[in-house]
Amino acid sequence: MIVSILRSECGRTLKIVALMLLIMQFGSMRSRAQQSLTVVSVLEGKNNGIRKDSLRETIDVAYYSPLYSSILNPANDKYTNSVSLYVDENDRRVADSDFKVDVFLTLIWTDMHGIQDSINGKKLTIDYRRSQDTTAKHRAYIMMDSCRKLKIRIDSLSLNGALWDVTRMLVLENRMEISRQFIFDCENTVTGLDHETGPVSSEMNFDKLLVSWDPSTAPGTTDYDLEWSWIDYEARDRYKVAGVYNANSIFKNNSTRITIPGNQISFGIPLLYDGEGLLFYRIRPIQIGDNDQVIPGTWTEIGSNYFHFEEGHEPSLNWQVSTSFAEEGKHKTVIQYFDGTLRNRQSVTKDNDTETTVIAETLYDYQGRPVINILPAPTLNKVIEYAHNFNRFSSDVYAKDLYDIVPELDLACNMVTPPLDSVSGTSQYYSSNNLLINSRIGNLHNYIPAAFGYPFTETLFYT
Repeated sequence: MIVSILRSECGRTLKIVALMLLIMQFGSMRSRAQQSLTVVSVLEGKNNGIRKDSLRETIDVAYYSPLYSSILNPANDKYTNSVSLYVDENDRRVADSDFKVDVFLTLIWTDMHGIQDSINGKKLTIDYRRSQDTTAKHRAYIMMDSCRKLKIRIDSLSLNGALWDVTRMLVLENRMEISRQFIFDCENTVTGLDHETGPVSSEMNFDKLLVSWDPSTAPGTTDYDLEWSWIDYEARDRYKVAGVYNANSIFKNNSTRITIPGNQISFGIPLLYDGEGLLFYRIRPIQIGDNDQVIPGTWTEIGSNYFHFEEGHEPSLNWQVSTSFAEEGKHKTVIQYFDGTLRNRQSVTKDNDTETTVIAETLYDYQGRPVINILPAPTLNKVIEYAHNFNRFSSDVYAKDLYDIVPELDLACNMVTPPLDSVSGTSQYYSSNNLLINSRIGNLHNYIPAAFGYPFTETLFYT
């Protein structure tokens, strides 16, 4: 879904530019055969866990709890059990030498028919080489299936002559993967729905409404439908019935609906609207079945589930915003700010990984032609807003006079646009003044090249 809004300086939305629903085929990405659950229990050598008589057990908690009555057909449950011994690659300690270790286990399990069985003497071997040796073995497995319970016990270890504690680098993992279908009740709903504004900038702006809810206790909930709608404040009474806000009227037209995973308990609704208004929102649990059939639950009531946005986004500026949505609530917002002649001056988006904004700017000459195109650069700001004086020259001269000049003929080849000031903006990012440099070990920002004040391209016009 792509939603685009154009705002004028007079304080009213000019028009909705586009509202398109893109039917995208994500077959391999959204295949929902059954509800899945993974249970993992580990023994870590760094915590002295890899030793004789250490135990770990995985249990299908839902099967052995009151949730059992909500399982559609327990006989159709599918289990994949694995026991693995591996080198902890996330541990920063360096191996003193190559080593080989054998771990002997006893496995005790309960199958899908409730029958308990066991086997001992199962061996897992790690053959670790510090060099890039193709014969090395850094992970070993034992695979099983159909176990509702699986307990592992270390019977003994063989260090094969190692002179140091090689177990400190090892992890023994007991993993159970469960796939099943729960009975889903269409009367299921969501509780604890609430909201708060997102991070606030130094300019006292915020760009999202963080909506949260209680984790679903309803069996069979695989996803949520979250829906919101913006109502102009002056038109609010049109959406009331007997003095009460009516959901059928509010969400009938121009609402936005997304589907997000069932393990998610919050979502940031983009709050980039023009002028004063009310943002209404609601949510319901759903189940996506084997054939992608959607079984919906019950929407939450409106009640107090709305936010009164009093001023709107950047009321003194011209801007256009576009938000694109993909699967599982992934989205991207890009906003463009325009001057009085509706020329694009600044584009702002947000890096969804770091939750910081990225800004690009264009400078124009006296004839209104784009002359200076400045590279996009990340900032430390977490709010989408117009960045005043983001890129500037070190001189106090009015910017256009620095690059839009008519020199005498014999000086034409010697006229050079001065560098941008590296105390802020893009020029700071592409310089040794970058505030992200040396902020932590292994920081990729340490390898950003220096632009020496020229992180832009310049277009020269000749007549």
